[in-house]
Amino acid sequence: MPRLAVILDTNAYRGITDAAFDAMVADERSHSVIAMASYIVVSELLAHLADEHDPDFKACLRAVARLGRHCSRWRGGAEVDFMQLADAQVVRQLFGQSIASEVRPGGYATIIGEVSRNPVAEVVRGYHEELTLVRDGIMKAEAEFVANLWKKVVLTLDPAASTWQAVIRSPKRTTLLQAITAGEGLDLVAGTIVDRAASKAGVSLTEAQRMEAIKRAHRSFPTAIHHHNLLIRRLLENGPDMSKPERANSVWDHELTFSTAPGATVVGAPLVLVTGDPLILQASSDAGTRAHVWSFDEYRARVGNSDALIDTYLS
Repeated sequence: MPRLAVILDTNAYRGITDAAFDAMVADERSHSVIAMASYIVVSELLAHLADEHDPDFKACLRAVARLGRHCSRWRGGAEVDFMQLADAQVVRQLFGQSIASEVRPGGYATIIGEVSRNPVAEVVRGYHEELTLVRDGIMKAEAEFVANLWKKVVLTLDPAASTWQAVIRSPKRTTLLQAITAGEGLDLVAGTIVDRAASKAGVSLTEAQRMEAIKRAHRSFPTAIHHHNLLIRRLLENGPDMSKPERANSVWDHELTFSTAPGATVVGAPLVLVTGDPLILQASSDAGTRAHVWSFDEYRARVGNSDALIDTYLS
């Protein structure tokens, strides 16, 4: 039985050297640690393989190969173990229902397997159509995320806004920041999570049922709730242009925060998210879930040590 299950974020696979990766995998095997793949991480990496001229093509090609080695099990053939997408996790946790997957695990696993065995551009070319669809899906989701922030935050504060900096000049900004500081934004975020899940599940909620579901969301997804709250706070404080690619992809950081929570397990092993993202780490601290969200340096130090030390951090 595994002692620990982990999900690594995109930059963990991109930033690690081959030697350090090999050492990490050896330590994981010594301490019965299993790795799970996130559809979010895989999609982010595969999106960069749609175009060989993408400046991140080579780095992501190597990262996909590492992920394939890291998250594969042998069941009569190499298979990649995936965590469910956030919507599926939330619907199951809040309403006990299953919803159809929005991705094809077999298609992703095939590409990952081929790249893992032979991480060269020639292999990737054979999947150009599939990779283009992944890239276009990533771009569409990021555009929708940015449009939603613009509509629900910026235009709410200033209906005549033409730039993101308009939030800083809004007379409503101070009151809203005070409400967020007081924790009032957390229920609003939890409510949006419940409403989306209810819509996905086709569930109609009375007000009393919705309030109960909000309480369950707080218990099940505290890191995600605090992360979204921090995103809104930073937008109000600084007015950053969220349409910039490096900020638009915050949507994927947010999706990752649904990956684990207190009590989350995989085949009985505690599940930990490993990330270098400062906002996710801050959100987990605010939510009191830091035991389940580790930085990459913390993970390497802990998994390279004894089983007893791993258990100490999870207790």
